[in-house]
Formats: sequence, C-alpha cells, structure tokens
Amino acid sequence: MSFNKVIAGAVATAPLRHKDEPITEVPEVSASRIMRRGGVAAFKQLSTLFRSELFTQLPKVWQCISEELVQTYPPGNDVKTGDNRLAAESGQNFLDTLTALRDILPTLDPALLSHINTLFPSLLLGLQSRYAVVRQAVAKCFAVASNIMTEVAMLFLVEQIIPLVDDAALENRQGAIELLFRELSPCNYAKQEADPLQMLLILYKSRRSHM
Repeated sequence: MSFNKVIAGAVATAPLRHKDEPITEVPEVSASRIMRRGGVAAFKQLSTLFRSELFTQLPKVWQCISEELVQTYPPGNDVKTGDNRLAAESGQNFLDTLTALRDILPTLDPALLSHINTLFPSLLLGLQSRYAVVRQAVAKCFAVASNIMTEVAMLFLVEQIIPLVDDAALENRQGAIELLFRELSPCNYAKQEADPLQMLLILYKSRRSHM
C-alpha cells in the first residue's frame, strides 16, 4: 500500500470533531512529541560537548541522520529504485531519518556542515519521489538546511532544483514547487535580514553570468 493511500485512509476514518470541542491529543502522539523534544535537547548537549568532533566521537549520530537517506537514494542513482525500496520497506525509517536530520541540523557545529553538503544529491532525488509524503519531508528538511547554511544550499537550489519547475515529470515539478514554497516562507527566514527571493535572484544571475 502506498504512503498516500495510508494517509488518505487515516484521514477518512478519523472521527469528526465539533468546532467547539477542545482538541485532545492521542496519548501515543503526545508521548512521541515528548520523546522528540527530549532527543533534540540531548543532541544539543552532545553538540555542545563534542562540537566539531561530534561525528568522529559518536559516529552513530552521523549514521542516524544519513544512512537511510543515502541507501535509499544513492547519488546518481535512479529515483524509481529508491521509491521501490521505500514501498517494500514501508518507508518509516526513511522518514524518521529526515526528521532526525531536520532536528539535529540547527544544533551542529559549523565545522560539520560540510558533511551535510554530501547529502544534498540524495535529497534532490527524494524531492522527485512519486510519494507526496516523501517530497514534503525532503522539502522541510532542505528548508531547515537553507536556514543554517544559506549560501551553499541556495546555490544548490538554483543550480539543481529550480530547473525541475519546468520538468516534464509531474512529480519533479511538484517537489520543486513544494520546496520553493517553503524556501520563500517568511518564517523560514524570520531570523535573517536577507530577503530569500532577492537572494535567489542574485544567485540565479550569478549562475547565468558564469554559463
């Protein structure tokens, strides 16, 4: 069963709530939210403690945020192969990896961000997945990366992702537009003085001048 069908089924079977009825959270969801917050807090402490040596001293951290992503969408590989792997394995580990990467990124020492660059090609493939939930998860992850390592991420976006807007494949266009929507969201750059649209135009003109 595809990810989209699973989500659609969950929405269809969800009980209706009256507009005046208070929102109650399922215990499992509440527990998961608490665990996630605890995990993020723990990673912040580890990043503070090990700084640029985090991945060397604790290689399991790098494995946690990269292994499933790279194994599913190896750079230069076919998107369809990765999608088939997700379908065969339910894909939850892949989504968990993207969540971990998104949560850990803001805590990393700047010296470690070059490691994140190596994941961009795999994220690009995931952005072209036939599964909407995968494209959305990748877009969220890349938006966080753009907020942390703006110049490198924006350059990759201009060179590799913007061309997908005119791609013949519907999934590629949808993935690129989803990412651009998140990139240009004011909340993604709330703490920065730079206008993301202006930055995109500058990088695009720079790229065109070197072609």
